[in-house]
Amino acid sequence: FLLVFVEVMSSIHKILDEIKRESGLTKNEVMYIFEQALEAAVCSYFGVRECLIDLEGKKIFPVYGIESVYSHSEKHLKWINFSELDPWITRDCRDNFTRFLHRAKEDELLKKWRNRVHQTVQGEIECIRKSEINVRLEDDVHATMLKSEWVPREVPLYRQGDLLWFYVLKVARVGDGVRVYLSRGSINFPVALLRSRVPWVKFKPVRRIRGSKSWVEASEEISSVILREVSRDLMGEVVEVMVAR
Repeated sequence: FLLVFVEVMSSIHKILDEIKRESGLTKNEVMYIFEQALEAAVCSYFGVRECLIDLEGKKIFPVYGIESVYSHSEKHLKWINFSELDPWITRDCRDNFTRFLHRAKEDELLKKWRNRVHQTVQGEIECIRKSEINVRLEDDVHATMLKSEWVPREVPLYRQGDLLWFYVLKVARVGDGVRVYLSRGSINFPVALLRSRVPWVKFKPVRRIRGSKSWVEASEEISSVILREVSRDLMGEVVEVMVAR
């Protein structure tokens, strides 16, 4: 793919648009990743710390020392055309680009999910183990609900393939991926479910007996319809809302 990228620089913007659509990144972000990949490949090949890249002019200049750049005018610099690049540089650039692009996509995913901490999310139960439940979320993100975050009365109802609501506890990078940690037992879960339906109301958790009843303080009355919906998402747990005075 990168070989095509280099060979058809005349259509660079079209190709960048295609990568942008596939990766979800902006064109400028994809361009930056490509430049970083090419620079890393060139520096590795020539054994230098930096190089100059002119994408429009389709040429590069390995910087062997500060004087090689600043003691000569640009017309005397030993620029190398893309067509003259060693095949090894092209292969290394392609590998770098794939790796850097994956890292950038993971960074965006991490940022997105960190913004959803303390919110509710729907997920499908993939696997139930003795100490944890694995859940698949949107974006093909894998999540974990540790046993300490289960609701004991619900456990017999946890089944592979079920689609349930969860509370996002935290998000972390694990290896090259993103791992989301979920809960159904958090005292904040009923509040998050309420807030997702009436975001203008202020809520405060007071007490929770997992699977039985939750007491929540609110800035105004909440309709019985909403309370029934939240109770359904909590598998029958009663939610009592007390209006703050």
